[in-house]
Amino acid sequence: MKENYGKEIRGNDGIRKTTALVQYRMRIYGKENRFIMPLAAMLFMLYIMYSMKPAGVVSSFFMSSYMIFLIAVWNGFVMSSAEDPVMEQIQMLRVQNIYAYYVSKIVCLLLVGLAGTCICLVLPVAVNVINDGTLFERTLTGYDLFNAFLLLSGASFAGGTLGSILQPPMVLRERKNALLLTVLAAVLTIIKQALMQEIPLLKWILWILPPLERAGQIYGNADFFLLSDTVKIFLLLMTYAIIYSMIKSVVSHRRKFA
Repeated sequence: MKENYGKEIRGNDGIRKTTALVQYRMRIYGKENRFIMPLAAMLFMLYIMYSMKPAGVVSSFFMSSYMIFLIAVWNGFVMSSAEDPVMEQIQMLRVQNIYAYYVSKIVCLLLVGLAGTCICLVLPVAVNVINDGTLFERTLTGYDLFNAFLLLSGASFAGGTLGSILQPPMVLRERKNALLLTVLAAVLTIIKQALMQEIPLLKWILWILPPLERAGQIYGNADFFLLSDTVKIFLLLMTYAIIYSMIKSVVSHRRKFA
């Protein structure tokens, strides 16, 4: 593996190096079976969600966005905290391109998030087809699926980057404490809207968490998607994800992965 990896990343092409790093990281992720537990949890929750019919189209995908956010936080934390500092430094020395190195990490989180998004879309569509279109309260359209894709992909990428930035030793050095902080951050993101309604002053603290509550405010009781609102939510979540990724990259580089 190490020899093949060394051959893959030689060259001056930044895109080629990034691609090689992404392929390497995804192979390691797959071979170490880190995806099994998050995948099993996702499939179980989807089974619970779609075991009763008819289901609301908007409400189902809205709830899926919260679910995939939690799964993505889990994935992001596991993927990042499992990195070996020594191997990371070796990779950096081989690549000789800090942009390719850090972009590859972001791309891996994005790919894992997109895989989860596809599962959350394909599974209900398949169940709906098997049940002759009776899974949902109304006809499921391509427009619904496009809106759901934006909502789910934004939530998954925001969750993945949040989980990765809270890995040890980014904020806390002890893995147990970092894990507790990650769980707390994920839960607070889910219940942020209710907390801010009860204690308005918390908005000055909780703004650092992804604005997933915007989806609840807009689609909590909606029957149809509105693309302009979905795009706004998507862009907000992606903005947070990009900021988290930039902070993670800068801090990691300054600490030399320590």
